[in-house]
Amino acid sequence: MRLYLSSFRLGNHPQKLVDLVKGNLHAAVVINACDHLSNEERLIRVQQEFAAFQSLNFNLVELDLRNYFNNQLKQKELRDVLAACGLIWVRGGNSFVLRRALRMSSFDRMIVDFLERDAIVYSGFSAGIIMLTPSLSGVNLVDDPDIIPAGYDPATIWEGLGVIPCAIVPHYKSDHPLAIPPRKDKTMTDIETLITHFVGVSWGPVIPAGEAMVPIEAAKGSNGYYLISDGSTSSYRSRIRTPSFPHIQMLPFITKGYTIPDLLAILGAMDFVLADLDR
Repeated sequence: MRLYLSSFRLGNHPQKLVDLVKGNLHAAVVINACDHLSNEERLIRVQQEFAAFQSLNFNLVELDLRNYFNNQLKQKELRDVLAACGLIWVRGGNSFVLRRALRMSSFDRMIVDFLERDAIVYSGFSAGIIMLTPSLSGVNLVDDPDIIPAGYDPATIWEGLGVIPCAIVPHYKSDHPLAIPPRKDKTMTDIETLITHFVGVSWGPVIPAGEAMVPIEAAKGSNGYYLISDGSTSSYRSRIRTPSFPHIQMLPFITKGYTIPDLLAILGAMDFVLADLDR
């Protein structure tokens, strides 16, 4: 079984990819993980892949799996296409969109058969390599399973192809600058890295517009954080609901009928944080 699994694009060893195909430079690229994008944005992704493979002398064609959805006659043609290729390159994008495309075209069953017979090289990056795992559980933390392009089955598919026995986190500890923030130790010697690190880490990511409230169980009670985003890199409004604030509001009811000396004992028992009372 021949696999070339990359975190981002062609990775650091493209020549090893060429060596794997054993002379058959006919290759097909699957871009269906980007089917939820506009036609213009999807075309840009197609052009990126063709440009990347140009220097490797592959004879590259796009294999659009939508042409084979739920059509047994067309799926026989798909098997013939795969038989003529030495390499399949599966591009990243939305993992759940891609998984639906593999199922609806029967590509998932075919590619496993070809790999077991060592008849083709499976390669790709990001979502493309996640497909080989036993399950897509956890991928929903970074990819939205509810994105359903036109013509796709709305059912979410959680099962991977099971070609490899473990899960993959594609961009973990990657050294590609477009995949992760630059390493901190390089910021002391390279000004461009320092600028990128400052923008990406200090400035922060762009948060989608909306609102969220997350409570946690703190030492003195329920502690809540409420944020409103207007789509910028910082919150439009931030509110922190500390336990001390609602607790101190009970003071008039608790102290009713008691004396001033009793007040000291009651305040001590409430164990409030004075700095939290202005929230």
